[in-house]
Amino acid sequence: MNDPASHAPVSVATQSQVQTFQCPKCREYINASASRCRFCGAEVDSSSAAAQAEIQEKVAQAVNQARLARVGVWFMPAFWLNLILFYGIGIETGIFVFLPVMILVSTVGVIVGWWTRFGKLQTDDPDYAKARHGMKTTVVLFVLMIVVPLPLFLMGWGTVLIKWFMN
Repeated sequence: MNDPASHAPVSVATQSQVQTFQCPKCREYINASASRCRFCGAEVDSSSAAAQAEIQEKVAQAVNQARLARVGVWFMPAFWLNLILFYGIGIETGIFVFLPVMILVSTVGVIVGWWTRFGKLQTDDPDYAKARHGMKTTVVLFVLMIVVPLPLFLMGWGTVLIKWFMN
């Protein structure tokens, strides 16, 4: 009656994730294990449903990774501001070096990883199309946030070094 196994917490690893896909007839999202669409009653081919559910899962991952990349790119001004402020006043250790460099490296990793994993995904899902377009914009923003401030930063430091050597 008081079986300890019945009160054991359920691990996230033991729970199975419900896979969904869009019904080919009505385009509503349904469970991949269903034999009929609960909205329109259309027959569901189980092998096709499993394949579509797999694609849908990849699309969801692509959308989430695209958002993460965009956030990383929008942190780039903080990277440059950190370099200007803290290196300018001579604080060049600890979190002031580590954090901005990690933001830069992780943003590059997310962008490259997205194009490697999801760049050639074949689907007509509008969310994927938006994510792909968003990633193109993210790459352009990333390049602009590296290419434009870098020469300005180097010119600023070059002037400081020239003044230092002249004195």
